[in-house]
Amino acid sequence: MRARSILDQVDATIKKREEAAEKISGSHELLNEVMQYIFKHDEAYSLKALTVIEVLGRRNFRCLHSYIPELVLSGKLYTDSPSRRCLAKIFNFAINEHLNSGSNFHLNTSIRSEIIDLSFLWLVSAEQTAVKVFSMQNIYYLKNEREWISEELKAILEKDIISSSAGYKSRAIKILRKLKQ
Repeated sequence: MRARSILDQVDATIKKREEAAEKISGSHELLNEVMQYIFKHDEAYSLKALTVIEVLGRRNFRCLHSYIPELVLSGKLYTDSPSRRCLAKIFNFAINEHLNSGSNFHLNTSIRSEIIDLSFLWLVSAEQTAVKVFSMQNIYYLKNEREWISEELKAILEKDIISSSAGYKSRAIKILRKLKQ
């Protein structure tokens, strides 16, 4: 299990996560192994795997294309904010790639629906600010998927903005302005 030894070296520093992402990006076998820790919600390695996959997604989202549906579906296994933050960020990469007219990557309707459902759940749950910020952004990007999304997102943001952190308020204000245009 080479992936395990790579993940054993990962800590919270960006340098270690980048080094691990670099190592697995060159090997489909290693990437597969790392993804299995996420899909199976391996207690010891899934968060480290998610942090590495987030870095990899930022650098080279293309190598994650085939894993995104299963990654989205495994999102409901995660209840901790650090994992949800990574997932919400990875979903953000996927949505941006999907919406990019020059890309051949597309999220099917059921996967987009699952992202919306998870993002709404995380937005209204007791989560860290980063999870909520990425979730509201993901919902905003997918607002045209269902006719009620814009109004529901607007209502949640308006209700929560008063008692939220500065980071939440900043992003919520930007999204609310766009929703009102």
